[in-house]
Amino acid sequence: MRGATSPDDMPTVESPRAIGQLTSLRFFAALAVLLSHLAFLGESQNRTVKALYDGLFHEGYVGVSFFYILSGFIISHAYGDRIYERQISARAYFAYRMVRILPLHWLVALPFLVWLLVIKNDAPPWPAVLLNLSLLQAFVPEPSVHYSLNAPSWSLSCEIFFYLMFPLLVVLRTRILAVLAVSGIAIVGAAAAFWVAKGNQPSAMAEWFFYLNPPTRLIDFMVGMLIYRAARAGTFPRFSGTFMEVALALLIPSLMILLHQADLPMPFRWQLAYLPAMAALVLVFAQGGGAVSRALQRRWLVILGEASFALYLTHRPVITFAKQLGDRLLPGEWPVSWEVALALLLSTGCIILSVLVFFWVDQPIQRRLRGLVHSLTQQPGPRIARARPKARAVAMVLPVLVTTGTLILAAAPQPSSLSASVTPPGAVPPTRVGVNLFGPETFNRQQVFANLIAQSEWFTAEGDGWSRMDDGQLDANGWIKYLKPGQAAPRPLILPPSPFHRIAVRCNFLGKGEISVGGIAEETDRGTQFVEFDLVSQGREDEGAWIQLDRTDPADPLRNIDCREKDRPATQLYHPEFIGFLQGFSVIRFLDWQQTNGNRGGDWSRRTGATDSSQIAKEGVAIENMIALANEARVDPWFLMPYNADNSYIENFARLVHDRIAPERTVYVELGNEVWNDMFEAAEQAREEGLKFRLDPDGDPTKAQMRRYAQKSRNALQIWTRIFADRPGKLVRVVSSLNVYPDLAKMILEYEDTARYVDALATAPYIHLDLDGRDADDVDWVFSRLGAAVDETIGWAAQNRAIAASYGKRFITYEGGQHLVTTNMELAYRVQRDPRMAAVYDRYLTGWKSRVGDLLMLYASTTPISEYGSWGLREYAGQPLAQAPKERAVRQFLKELGQ
Repeated sequence: MRGATSPDDMPTVESPRAIGQLTSLRFFAALAVLLSHLAFLGESQNRTVKALYDGLFHEGYVGVSFFYILSGFIISHAYGDRIYERQISARAYFAYRMVRILPLHWLVALPFLVWLLVIKNDAPPWPAVLLNLSLLQAFVPEPSVHYSLNAPSWSLSCEIFFYLMFPLLVVLRTRILAVLAVSGIAIVGAAAAFWVAKGNQPSAMAEWFFYLNPPTRLIDFMVGMLIYRAARAGTFPRFSGTFMEVALALLIPSLMILLHQADLPMPFRWQLAYLPAMAALVLVFAQGGGAVSRALQRRWLVILGEASFALYLTHRPVITFAKQLGDRLLPGEWPVSWEVALALLLSTGCIILSVLVFFWVDQPIQRRLRGLVHSLTQQPGPRIARARPKARAVAMVLPVLVTTGTLILAAAPQPSSLSASVTPPGAVPPTRVGVNLFGPETFNRQQVFANLIAQSEWFTAEGDGWSRMDDGQLDANGWIKYLKPGQAAPRPLILPPSPFHRIAVRCNFLGKGEISVGGIAEETDRGTQFVEFDLVSQGREDEGAWIQLDRTDPADPLRNIDCREKDRPATQLYHPEFIGFLQGFSVIRFLDWQQTNGNRGGDWSRRTGATDSSQIAKEGVAIENMIALANEARVDPWFLMPYNADNSYIENFARLVHDRIAPERTVYVELGNEVWNDMFEAAEQAREEGLKFRLDPDGDPTKAQMRRYAQKSRNALQIWTRIFADRPGKLVRVVSSLNVYPDLAKMILEYEDTARYVDALATAPYIHLDLDGRDADDVDWVFSRLGAAVDETIGWAAQNRAIAASYGKRFITYEGGQHLVTTNMELAYRVQRDPRMAAVYDRYLTGWKSRVGDLLMLYASTTPISEYGSWGLREYAGQPLAQAPKERAVRQFLKELGQ
């Protein structure tokens, strides 16, 4: 698209230097688009870097508005008179435009497609590929289509539409053209106001209509045509000069920052908010009367402008490849200096590459193809006739018809995204088994991290007992800044897995202070920057160990404490036993790691950092560490978006996963957990919001609740859809419902276009039995009824599977397994440890495989038996299979599946 505005290909006798300053400005617009795609800067832990990206670079998409306005100006300059005077044939006009944009588009898109096919084995569906290569992708509202292959190439679809409309528009009187432009602005503005007033969040559909839709963006092009006519007629002779040029050069970035800070709704920001400033920019610099214009006419800047089309088309694949390579070679959180260095290196490298591509590839191809077009179009051909009243009517009506048609197509019932893999209702898909990870808190008896303190928080000990440390005494990373007089700060250690024996531990740290140890920890050595001790465990449930900060220097606080087994490498993030436990499972779900049930999370600035003192504080385990676990254990991750997360959080989360997850991994994502379950705060909130927004006309609270959940799920999943548009087959978008209430699934999937952005319906088919009033002698009674309970829950699952299939969706589970809860602990121990529990699980797993199939997510990994439930497949890390009947049955089943 950007090359469509290049002056060197215009069949005109005027010198390109007459508008050289506009050519140079194209470079800065392309650079703004490039900077907006350095999304890793928005994930930075450094506040300054993140603020710079969020507040300025991210708004670089406004460069598209400049390109479209300039395109209207330049096409008018190059072809307006010749078309109006019928001096050029229709085939010559369209041929010149096609050969300008198609070759480089194909030269970038086709190698990228080969890379996706051969290296990543994850190419978009062929319909999307064909639409992309034919430059029709922006007419489709589906992100997996319009962002397919090289995502920025969507804008070329708009240019194609502009080229088709130009012969109809150029013959219109200026007044009629102005009426069309103003009417378009009014319509789009009214639609944006209606969208915002209705309470809708930015979505994939909104982004398509207000940002990518070719008829919507035709407004920018018409404004460019009007500016050309005004500049040519000398309508605004005083609207030029150095002052105006400098003022506009400062206004554009200031406006970008201001609109971000004001949080102007995106339906306005995508186009209309920047339209006046961009139009003024083109008008002022088109007249070239100031010092800035003279500076921009320098040859090296004009060359950069001429190469901007190459910069625009090549930068995104380069950034994507470089970031993925960097994450592979240097996994984990990067220092801010590395992030800045990478951004500078990528920006400079892309600019140099664009110049080389321009001189060695684009320009030679253009010379040959323009010569070919010239020779082929010298023969008499149909001329572009002046518009008669019917043609003028077409110019006015066609954009409306195109937009209306695509909206009707988008709203029509259709299957989910092209990436979804759905088995016909009559066939049972292959079974895969995943597991939910229980929270990493120390009382769950599973060492997750190699650092023994990563799974706990600081406490304060002043007199009798411990209480949680005041956040005011902690720095941004969770290390203690100072201690009050008489105060000590204990910190629990996670105990290593079975088999239990004496384990030597060394704690290294920075700063000045003193650490002691307690519980089953026995100190063996110490120094100014370390303390060593042995953990002497007998495997009892009431065992515990801790370190204690007894003294710290406020000027140089003791920090960066790392306590691990002495033979454990300092670079090792996860304990090998934990990684070993995950082998055989296909998917891991991070429900408890993300603290989802507490309705926490959603503030990107408060999220846990990968190197923070604690991985259970703030908002749970760091996203980077969850991604690292999926990559190391070679399992697919399942993330949950906080119910109250804003769009910025969801987009940052999705981009971080997209950029760092191994390309062979498939990502599952959903909003919240059990938003139908009124025992959770998010469910109550959804009900209140659904009733407030009158989402059910009859005021049914359940329907209002489910529709609000559907509405917010759709918004979150649309964002993920857009981020994963280059590999939709590696994203599974999930909504969840109650297994024994199938009608809830219908309420969710039938609401507006929610189903369009869903790949799978999930429920939790638990084996439930009411144990109220039962005592320790009722073990046989329990097992005599569990078989029927298994069959009943599988039956409910089969009903939900049929509902999912009716919408063209997969049916999977988000949780599953036994759901036996009792406050009689003796009964709980006897039931959970009974060998017959293995037979119950075997019946459950084989029943699922034969009647339902697809992904079965068990709940959960490791946790002790308690009065709140006995959810763990095992009670502690390293528990022998002979003592863990649930895990024993699961391992045998996984072996039979070949997982």
